[in-house]
Amino acid sequence: MASSKSFILSLLFVATMSSFNVEARSLLQTTVQPQPINPDLPKPSHPDLQKPSHPDLPKPSVEDLPKPSVEDLPKPSYPNLPKPSVEDLPIIPSLPKESLPPLHTSIPTFSVSPVSSPAPAPAPTP
Repeated sequence: MASSKSFILSLLFVATMSSFNVEARSLLQTTVQPQPINPDLPKPSHPDLQKPSHPDLPKPSVEDLPKPSVEDLPKPSYPNLPKPSVEDLPIIPSLPKESLPPLHTSIPTFSVSPVSSPAPAPAPTP
């Protein structure tokens, strides 16, 4: 009884999903993709506005403008900062070269023999 219920529910689920798929495809096919349109915009009915002119203000010419130079730039000023006072550091004596431990440059490896096989017999020396 329980297996027949789950079988019926799974069939109902598959049927619902396939109907959703069919509906989605039909909607996609009937939906018209909008084409970019360049509509003819109406011409403005007002006359072209001119830029306002101010006759009372004189317009400077290029020759009237001042020419900048390096001498016109402000000079940097350096504040008078106090000088740092640092005490002399103590001298640390260096160790003689013979007293240094040797450096190990290789990584130590561990050799573990397998438990299931016996250890190899030593080779006889002639």
